[in-house]
Order: sequence, then structure tokens, then C-alpha cells
Amino acid sequence: MGSTISASFSPEIAKAVAILRVILFVVDIGLLPITIESDAKYVVETINLVWPVALYSDLGIVVYDILDWLSKLPISVCFASRMRNTVAHGLAV
Repeated sequence: MGSTISASFSPEIAKAVAILRVILFVVDIGLLPITIESDAKYVVETINLVWPVALYSDLGIVVYDILDWLSKLPISVCFASRMRNTVAHGLAV
């Protein structure tokens, strides 16, 4: 399952790409409905509030793809602080 992306991204874009990859994975294995938790507050707020300015940025391109999937499937994205989401944070390190 693991794969490597060789590129240089801002932390926000990296977190958004991670959310998009999770969406593609859960769709592929049929694990729906699902709630995706992320500690990237700005990214989650951008996805859930659909800030118009974000759609015209590098981050916006990834968010647009995420929103496209969210509009079609029973998937939600919510914020979970690192303190609350220690298992996921431990896996990411």
C-alpha cells in the first residue's frame, strides 16, 4: 500500500494530498461511509467551508479534487488535534 511521492510541497498541500490519497484508497477497497480525521486545521476548514480564495491556489487544486469526491460519496472530513489523534500521529512519524 505504501508509496513515495518525490516532490517538495508546503505542509498544507502535503496534508491535502494525504487526505485525497485516503479518499482514493477507501473508494478502492469499498470502505464507505467514512469520516477522515486530520490534524491540519486550515486544510480541513478549507475543505468544509469551501473558501473561494483557496480554489485559485495550489492548495485549491487539491481541495477541488477532494470536494469532487465528497460531493459523490458518503465521506466527511473533520479536524482532530494531534493530542486527540495520537495513533494516527504515531503512524505518520
